Amino acid sequence: MTQPTFFDQVKKHFHYLIEQYGFLVIHEEVFPSFDNAEVVFQSHDCRIRVLRERGEIYVDASPLPPTDYWVDLVSIIRFLTRGTDTWQYEHISGDYEFRIEWQLARVADKLRPYIKQICELFRNEVFARKRSELEEFKHQQFVEKWGKYLTTGDYR
Repeated sequence: MTQPTFFDQVKKHFHYLIEQYGFLVIHEEVFPSFDNAEVVFQSHDCRIRVLRERGEIYVDASPLPPTDYWVDLVSIIRFLTRGTDTWQYEHISGDYEFRIEWQLARVADKLRPYIKQICELFRNEVFARKRSELEEFKHQQFVEKWGKYLTTGDYR
């Protein structure tokens, strides 16, 4: 897959960030290893990063001003729903370009109904109050996941 195609696909699937929520694409980068790349969108309240890492697609969010602090979409959705939405990234086998396109479509659809809440959560004054609660929630999720794995061998 050529890099412009990936960037174009991201913009196609996440167009609603620009059209409906006022995000701008502020960064596009291809990394020198493992076919990794990222597109970063930014609004007045937060940043959304779409990352292709070793042929898998992930989405993270971050508060402003820009830092290296990113929170993955799975953790955010579970935090916002208090664990009732247990969605996880899905990965399929097959043709590389098809897999990337399929994952982008799925993740963009999953982000869409939560984007208003995510923007609100990462707004500076809200995030300053909620960050420790989010970190505690992520830690609790980690302990539950790996505790389950240690006792059952099931890491999902």
